[in-house]
Amino acid sequence: MAVTVFGAPAASGSGAPIDAQYVVMASDATLSAERVLTAGNHVTVANGGSTATIDWRYDPSKRVQLMTECNALGDLTTLASGTGASVVFTTAAIATANQIGICRAACGTTTTGRSGIGSAAVDGVVLGTSEVRFCTIVNIQTASDATNNFVVHCGFVDNVAGTSTDGLYFEYNHATNAGDWTAIVRNNASTIASVDSNVAATAGSWYKLEIIVNAAANSSEFKINGSTVYTHTGTTPTGSARATGFASLIRKTAGTTSRNLDIDFVGFFSEVTR
Repeated sequence: MAVTVFGAPAASGSGAPIDAQYVVMASDATLSAERVLTAGNHVTVANGGSTATIDWRYDPSKRVQLMTECNALGDLTTLASGTGASVVFTTAAIATANQIGICRAACGTTTTGRSGIGSAAVDGVVLGTSEVRFCTIVNIQTASDATNNFVVHCGFVDNVAGTSTDGLYFEYNHATNAGDWTAIVRNNASTIASVDSNVAATAGSWYKLEIIVNAAANSSEFKINGSTVYTHTGTTPTGSARATGFASLIRKTAGTTSRNLDIDFVGFFSEVTR
C-alpha cells in the first residue's frame, strides 16, 4: 500500500495539494517505486538504500494569507463609522473554550452606523487568476427587527457602506428569507444570484462561513459550518475592472440602538505566481 506525504493545503475538490506538492511512496523496503510529484522543488525525496529523506520546502512568497484570530487586528483593518461605532478585541465574556479572542463590532447609535474588520483595500482581490478563499466565524448577538434594522455581510465585498457593486458574500437580515443566511453574487451592480441557504442565522450562535472561488472563477462554493449550501456557476466578477475586497461587517439601516456582531476569525487565502 502506498503512503502519501502531503506538503501543502489541498485544493478545493481535487484531493491533492495546490502545486502538486506531495510525494507518493511505495511500501517496499527501498522505496524503489516512489513517485515524486512536485512543482518548484517544494518537495524532494532522496533514497539512501533502506532510508528515505524528505526535504519539505515551503515557499511563502507563493501564498497570500491575511487573517486574524481576533486577539488583535492582525493583517486587516477596522471598518467602524458613525457615532458610537466601535471595534473592540477582547477575551472577556466568551462562553466556550473555542474562542481564544473575539472582535466585537458595534454599529453604534446612528441609523447608518457600521462596524467590522476586513481588507484595507476594496479592490485588492482580483478573481479569475487563482483560487481564492474567504473564511469567517461570526455570532450575531441580537436579531435584526423593524425598529433596529441591520444587515450583516461576510465575504468578498467592494463596498462597506452599502450594497457591493461586485462581490460574493453571505447576507443576513431578518426580513430576507425569514432570517436565513443568503448567498449573494453581484457583478457590475447587478444581482446575479440571491439564494436562500436554508440555514437560520440564529442570534447568539456561532457560524463558520466560507466562500471558495476556483481559479477560473466559473465555480464558487458557499459553505456554512463545513456544509455546502450553494454552488454558483456562470457570471462572476472577474478581472481588475471587477476587483473586490473582503470583510465581515454589520451595517445599520434603521433605529438608534447599537447592535453587535462578534467575530472570532477572518481569513483570506490565495496563491500567486510571484
